[in-house]
Amino acid sequence: MKQYNKLLLFTYIKRYSCIIVNALGEIVLSKDYFLQKSKTITDNFNLKNLASGIYQLQVKSGDKISSVRFVK
Repeated sequence: MKQYNKLLLFTYIKRYSCIIVNALGEIVLSKDYFLQKSKTITDNFNLKNLASGIYQLQVKSGDKISSVRFVK
């Protein structure tokens, strides 16, 4: 009788949301990403259609939020 050992591999996938919010708190752009552990992503937001003003870029993952303000 042959004996088989099974190996189960699970890939760790995490969801990230990148959101751009205007000075009034309105979401003007949003993108979601699903990344595997130890991988990085590079992407561009097209800000051409945004009015001049102050904005905030928020990156959310689970209950953690990182943000940076910028002026267009």
